Amino acid sequence: MKLACKLKTPIIRDSRTREVTDIYEPELPTRLYISLIQLGKGIALVQGKEEVDQEIYSILYRVCLDSCPRMRVKSLGMLFENCILEEIRIGLGGISEATVRRLLEDLELSRLVTKEPAKEQAGKKKGRPIYIYQLSSQCRKLLEEANPHASITASFTSQ
Repeated sequence: MKLACKLKTPIIRDSRTREVTDIYEPELPTRLYISLIQLGKGIALVQGKEEVDQEIYSILYRVCLDSCPRMRVKSLGMLFENCILEEIRIGLGGISEATVRRLLEDLELSRLVTKEPAKEQAGKKKGRPIYIYQLSSQCRKLLEEANPHASITASFTSQ
């Protein structure tokens, strides 16, 4: 739930320059937690179960991810393996490089993604350096806390 709160936190940009003008703190997961408890109890009741089991928890986990911006979730799913911007751009359906760059910058500012310069820059024309993007250690920890019994990569890549 902490991960969902971080993913949903807006990064405010100037409408003309696209520069970051404000970064909000993620909301506390209390509201989301209470909603998910109620949803879980309702699903258990409909399914004739006494309590929320792993199957229902998997549904709640999916609901959490589905409440987050789709491109952020899909990007994180691709970053289980280190990626360069172009790979992420293609994975997101070929959206513009500038949009992907802003998306990754937002995820960096949320401390969910890190980047480092690629060691191999051979054959690259002068211009922007190539970076390798990866999930931050904080993001990996939040993922493990969110769903310790499931294949995290499977839950993200099925988005």
